[in-house]
Amino acid sequence: MINRLKYSKSRIYFILGFILLFSFTPVIEGKEPISSPDGTWIVEQYRNGNGELISPLPDAPISAMFLQENLTGKMGCNEYATQYTAAGGAILIPSSTVTQNVCSPSVKAQEDEYLQDLKHVALYQVNESRLSLFDDDEELLVSYIAQV
Repeated sequence: MINRLKYSKSRIYFILGFILLFSFTPVIEGKEPISSPDGTWIVEQYRNGNGELISPLPDAPISAMFLQENLTGKMGCNEYATQYTAAGGAILIPSSTVTQNVCSPSVKAQEDEYLQDLKHVALYQVNESRLSLFDDDEELLVSYIAQV
């Protein structure tokens, strides 16, 4: 009877450990992310070089289209494209290919800061019509609203 009880406890611990290990999903602010950021989005805010969350320039909106591990968009003056990998709330966005149009200094600065933010993204969260990208410290880098 004692050996059977020990076996049952160890089996329970094994099953609980297995469940915890394979059901872990990064959670940001208490909400589970969905499986994909796919969609067309407009930047609502991004983190500038001073670490402040700011809105894009009114005459230079930033868009992003996440679709099947491809990310493309417009930044007011230039367009960008890259691939991304996303799973379970984690996301990796490598350097982007960018067109080389001549922009005003303020638009160029905005584009550079946005592209830097994308390089530091580690986590994402989708809630209703909002996509949020975070760094590995869960600091918000870019927030988008769904394009309708």
